[in-house]
Amino acid sequence: MRYGIKVAYDGSLFHGSQRQGSEDALSVEGAILEALKRMGQHEAGGPHPIEFSSRTDAGVSSLGNVFAIETDMDPGELLKGLNANLEGIWCIAYGRMREGQNIRWANFRWYRYHLPPGEMTGEQTKDLNGALSEYVGRF
Repeated sequence: MRYGIKVAYDGSLFHGSQRQGSEDALSVEGAILEALKRMGQHEAGGPHPIEFSSRTDAGVSSLGNVFAIETDMDPGELLKGLNANLEGIWCIAYGRMREGQNIRWANFRWYRYHLPPGEMTGEQTKDLNGALSEYVGRF
């Protein structure tokens, strides 16, 4: 069965969501793969069992990234096992994926960026808003 697993994570603990070239750079994907190995759901050097819907950079947290996994394990037990084997990553929901559904082809994506209050001057905020206006989504 193929499932989509919704995860939240504290990005300050990771060098991004994707595995990096260096074994020393801890990523969300790498941590999940290690947890799956400990659970007997992935073999080192075996086929890559997960695919993320999107990426985040180093230090960026997420409240709802999703990865797909093909497994015969009960999804509720999978979430319990992952949560018991992960630090700074929380598996919070799952859903069965349709046949042929590609996790990367979302109907929409929603991003919200939070900056600590008092860290920027009014002029810096104006400059940032101008730069970010280039990234406003279109329907």
